[in-house]
Amino acid sequence: MNKTFKEILCNYHKPVVHMYQKNQDNELMLCLGAGASRHWKIPNWNELIKRISNNKEVDGQTIFKSNLSLTSKVQALFEHYKNKHSSSLDRTVPFYEDAMRMDWIKLIHTELYKSKSIKNLKHPYLYEYLNIIRKSPITINYNFDNFIEQILRKENKNISGSYTSKEFVSTDKPSVNFKLNKSVIYHPNGYLPEKIEEGISDHFVFSEKSFQDQLLESIMGHYSPLMYFYSRYTALFIGVSLEDQNLRHMLRQTAVINPGHYHYYIFYKDPKNFNLSVKDMKAIQESYFDTFNLIVLFLDNDGIKQLGECLNMDKSAFSNLLRENGLSPVLNYYISGAPGTGKTSALEMLKDFKICNEWPGVKHKNLDKADTLLSPEERKELDDWITEQFRLKNSIVYEENRCIQLIDRSPLDPITYAASGDLVQKRAIELLHSFKKTESDIPLVKGQIIILTANAESIHQRLNKRNPYQYGSEWNEKKIQHFKQLYDETDVTVVKTSHMSIPEVAKKLAHIIYFDEYRPVNLNEYLQDYCDGARSINI
Repeated sequence: MNKTFKEILCNYHKPVVHMYQKNQDNELMLCLGAGASRHWKIPNWNELIKRISNNKEVDGQTIFKSNLSLTSKVQALFEHYKNKHSSSLDRTVPFYEDAMRMDWIKLIHTELYKSKSIKNLKHPYLYEYLNIIRKSPITINYNFDNFIEQILRKENKNISGSYTSKEFVSTDKPSVNFKLNKSVIYHPNGYLPEKIEEGISDHFVFSEKSFQDQLLESIMGHYSPLMYFYSRYTALFIGVSLEDQNLRHMLRQTAVINPGHYHYYIFYKDPKNFNLSVKDMKAIQESYFDTFNLIVLFLDNDGIKQLGECLNMDKSAFSNLLRENGLSPVLNYYISGAPGTGKTSALEMLKDFKICNEWPGVKHKNLDKADTLLSPEERKELDDWITEQFRLKNSIVYEENRCIQLIDRSPLDPITYAASGDLVQKRAIELLHSFKKTESDIPLVKGQIIILTANAESIHQRLNKRNPYQYGSEWNEKKIQHFKQLYDETDVTVVKTSHMSIPEVAKKLAHIIYFDEYRPVNLNEYLQDYCDGARSINI
């Protein structure tokens, strides 16, 4: 196996599994920046501005060397250019400003493609992502150039034998009303194709004025469709710099609005200039995660290519590749805990992952009633219903085999609701018989156990908002202790939620998933121990 391939799988096992799942579901979108066009010698913003300042039609080296921001330099260079050429055009003629603007755009076009080295459209990794571009709802390209479009046109011709079928649409206008049978390439900063006659944008986000206008428009809702895509789909950023304040603003906004939704950001690992230590990389990962909901992968060109290959594998090849390296193609997380700890509410915010809900069927009428208030007949009916629900849920969990999956409650949770300590073993045996009702029934699916806990007062307040007067403080305290006893302390991850908001709980769960070691528990052994009387709970 390719060494880089193995490193990617071992270093980024969970991100790779999650991105693979999102790609299979057509919910992975690419976001491309200047780094993706570097291979063709397309300049980044700083280099492009320097070229413009050196252009003899501008002659603005002094402005470029000033302490202005990049966007302010562009604004100043444009004003300098207009003043320099104002005598060549009659200001009184119609469309004077439009003519000046078009000349300026042509100058930018010249400098943008001035040193491009492109004949056969080769690229170190982008071809591995064409299938993702074709099937995803949108590709966001922060560059002006149209090399992605050129590659698609070339590859589409190889498939169809002609250029007649245009299977992509390029646009600089945000919209959610795109045709689903087309690959959409959206250029939020503007579009300036190599052949200028193919059509250019009405606007370019390149100067201080346009940059501030874009920020203002995003605040006013003009970029709501773009916000929708960032909130609805999982993005993979390649070659994108986070120095763009508008992008940072949008990512931060979506992180606050949708705290359980995460994107992936490739931090380019330049072979000639990369000296970050492991601690440095960890600090960057934590910072981007906390601020922008970004999961950072440090990759060079070969690594980006291998990632693309991995995401495009068929299902069996992908699963086999992971297993060959001792890695699981599915990671199950059972989120457990007493009622009122924030479990179900936090999972509602983490739907970017696969979620297995608490109950596969319609909730039972007595489910929200405190067990101490149930008659013996009601308890028996409810216990039988719960037992069957967990049997069905185990089958659902088993069927998902290439994803990160969060399961609301663990299969052993019903044991904590036994009527008394003497009946814990009986309840465990009932569960075991249900899970093994037929020969074809599968054993309990392994997974990591995360138990949410809180103090009795916090739980009491939360539960009484939903069902006033049903749950007393003593009941709450007992339930906390029951879940604490259910598993060995060393086998579970505990999250204390007393002083955490639901978004904070969701963020904590995501942090455990992405940054902690995956520690699945053999639930069958636990259940058998309860059935044999080797384990019990003080109820």
